[in-house]
Amino acid sequence: MNNPGFPELPSQDQMVLRLQHLLEFSFPFILLAGPPGSGRTRVCELLLDRLSLPWRTAFVTGTIASPLDELRETLIHQLVPHSVFDPQDTLGDNLFRLLGESPAQLLIVLDDANNLPESFVDELWELASINDALGRGHKMGFVLTAPQIWCEQQSARLKGREQPPVEMDMEPLSAAEQRTCLQYYLLRGNYPLDQGRWEAMERLLSSVAGWPAELVALAEKTMNSKKRSVRAKPLPINKWVATLAVVAAVVLLLSWIVPSMLRQEPSVTSEAEVPSAASATVEQTVVAPTPLQHAVLPDEAGDGMTVDSQNYEGRRVVIADQVVQDIMAHQGSVSGATSNAQAALPAVSGAVTSLQALTPVVEQIKQGDPVSAATASMANPAKVAVTPAVSASQPTVSPSVKVTTTTVHKPVASKPEAKPVTVKPVTASSLRTPNATLLSRASRHYTIQLMAAADANALARFVNEQHLAGQVWMYETQFKGAPWFVLIKGDYADSKRANQAIRQLSATLQKNRPWPKSFAQVHKELKQ
Repeated sequence: MNNPGFPELPSQDQMVLRLQHLLEFSFPFILLAGPPGSGRTRVCELLLDRLSLPWRTAFVTGTIASPLDELRETLIHQLVPHSVFDPQDTLGDNLFRLLGESPAQLLIVLDDANNLPESFVDELWELASINDALGRGHKMGFVLTAPQIWCEQQSARLKGREQPPVEMDMEPLSAAEQRTCLQYYLLRGNYPLDQGRWEAMERLLSSVAGWPAELVALAEKTMNSKKRSVRAKPLPINKWVATLAVVAAVVLLLSWIVPSMLRQEPSVTSEAEVPSAASATVEQTVVAPTPLQHAVLPDEAGDGMTVDSQNYEGRRVVIADQVVQDIMAHQGSVSGATSNAQAALPAVSGAVTSLQALTPVVEQIKQGDPVSAATASMANPAKVAVTPAVSASQPTVSPSVKVTTTTVHKPVASKPEAKPVTVKPVTASSLRTPNATLLSRASRHYTIQLMAAADANALARFVNEQHLAGQVWMYETQFKGAPWFVLIKGDYADSKRANQAIRQLSATLQKNRPWPKSFAQVHKELKQ
């Protein structure tokens, strides 16, 4: 039943493993929920392919017009080939009679079960309940796929078994799986995936919810649009005819003009009348001189500099050599005089070298008068002391008094450092939950299975890394004849609340794709 038209997706493989896990431990009545095109049929096909003997399997796709007798006949022929039975009898009566006392393992899969008569669903539920009561050792599993609303209605309606129906939800494909799936379909359709086209396709992925059917529709739409674009367009006959007519007219015109031009004699022109190319070039490039307007510099007299003011952008200044020499001589004399004047000034110092020089300044400060530069210069005519402004609020300090200011720092009481809270890591033995604790939970309630493994130490490391100590339970069961350890979290009234709690888990916990699990199933696994 393997369909080569679908790629292998990790999320679907994981869903198949969960179904196998449930079938191994108990006789589950599974309601696999998901919208049309979510991959429900593909998961059922993979499950049937991977089950081997002694499993007997039957698969039926529900239709609204399916009568009960035909449904029973289809299922029984697949479970017990070449058998003789009465299709008017119930499915349970026929199967128990045909199977006899020998134990059997049966799996019945109904795809699109919402299209089947509700009485046939009740007949399957009755078959599972009778098998529980007989205790003959038959292992029976049922998988019904339908939309979410229908599965919730059936889960609330079907009662009477110790183990209630198990609700499981299909999940949208991850971003990586969407790219893989879309690329697979495009390559199968021989669609060229160059860099530009693939980037455009990835942008379109944001418009889908992640269901496989949406990706198939997107790939088909893309390939159909490409076929329409490369389809050959009809030739524009009118344009071709008009183009040929224009070309013919041009050729005819040239055939009449060219021979008449060749028959004309070339005219001779004297050298005097024809200017040479060099002279023509010169005449084009040489510009007639224009009279220059002269201007006199502000500080200079004479005719040694002229200014061309005809063109402002390209203004030229012409200075005679004599004027340049006079300017340089004038600058030299000015700079020499300046340097001599600077040399004649007395040296100024910003420091006071004696108490006699400071006395007039101190007296003026005591009287409250500002200290002027003249007073300072009288105190020491050779050296001028520059003092900063003194505010009236500051005390007057004598030059002979040395003031030392000491700042007293009060000791600040240091807060005791907070000691880090150390959490004792859990071990495989301390993580193990007593069976009585889990058996006390209501069978119709649900929990979340985070992960399962054959090594209990691996689960303990996972709990320590994710800081889940005190929030989870771990129990041991048997899977395929070997110890199997399961990590679960929480207690919820129904699968809907459990699914809501799963969506609120951290991204790290959701990588393992946790799923809701009924406590009835947990109880069944504890009794293995």
